[in-house]
Amino acid sequence: MRSLGGLLAILVLVAGCGGANTSKASATHKPLVVGTPTYLTPAPTAPTPLPDPSSSARAASGGRTAITCRIPVSAYQPGSGGFVNMPSGQFASDPASNVALDWSGAPPVATDPRQGPYGPGARPQNFGLAYDRAVGRWLPVQVSWVAPDGQSYAYPDVLGGGVRIVKVADGSVTTVGSGSTWNVIDMEAEGVYATRSQLQGPLVPGLWLLAAGKDPVPVTGTGYWQWVTAGYAYGFDAPSVPQGAPHPLLRLNLRDKAITTWFQRGNQIQWIAGFDRDGAPVAVLAPPAYYNGVSIQTVLINRPDETVTLLTAQQGAQFPVLRDARGFWMEAGGLYLNSVGYGSEQVSDVNGQLGGTCG
Repeated sequence: MRSLGGLLAILVLVAGCGGANTSKASATHKPLVVGTPTYLTPAPTAPTPLPDPSSSARAASGGRTAITCRIPVSAYQPGSGGFVNMPSGQFASDPASNVALDWSGAPPVATDPRQGPYGPGARPQNFGLAYDRAVGRWLPVQVSWVAPDGQSYAYPDVLGGGVRIVKVADGSVTTVGSGSTWNVIDMEAEGVYATRSQLQGPLVPGLWLLAAGKDPVPVTGTGYWQWVTAGYAYGFDAPSVPQGAPHPLLRLNLRDKAITTWFQRGNQIQWIAGFDRDGAPVAVLAPPAYYNGVSIQTVLINRPDETVTLLTAQQGAQFPVLRDARGFWMEAGGLYLNSVGYGSEQVSDVNGQLGGTCG
């Protein structure tokens, strides 16, 4: 996350992850009425600045309190999921993570190799792994594609068109947005937020809301939006810029469609890795020059051009950074927890994609 790229939503994930307590990291969600001019009522509360995570504050507190919970982690592929147990930091595989997408009923596709990277006419096995605590099951998608209540999830059919919405309880599938191909960004109570994709030609600006039984609703026809959380979308006014050129991060308010420049100061954003519970983005900043041994900052941009450093490490935090009552969970060459106000601590050597918060 980064410059907008690729026809697949999965590329958004790589360049950049169940239920009400996994996919949205404890954010507050209000249902939307598709087609109405107001998107969320009431508006989320303003972000609260974090305390200074200084060593003196940490020492005064006695350090991080021991945690007893399990956090789902995977190597992205079916069957690679399991749980890092806290406080030991040890990983235990879970065979139940061997899940894959069900393409039954999907339209046939041509055998033209240009159709996709999975081989002629082939569809992917999964788009990541999320652990849905609402039902106690692994799902074959990243956590941002799981509905806040954990009862459904979505994924794009990049070969046949449309977005498939699956009910977890019975596996039934509803296809929305047929006739177009989409990059899925996020699933909220009101539906699936997505951008249009195409096999050839320029990237398509704009953002759409797709819901069962409705035609796609254009949220905005401008901008290149790559991340959505409850109430807001984030992106840029251009899909990419030359090295060293300014590339301000924009925030789109989904309630009134107002666009605000959220970050344009200092180092360029490499990608958005996650969100606070108020919808403020967690970003990885590009250093002035990259070389071995340079430290990379992962920050919370809690107000326009205001940052709080969450992690300084050899790697930036990977998507998704997830927030719960304990703090920010981050994977950055190991699993880290930023206990709000007391800095970050590596809690495990395990590397992988987070599939939910620690429960």
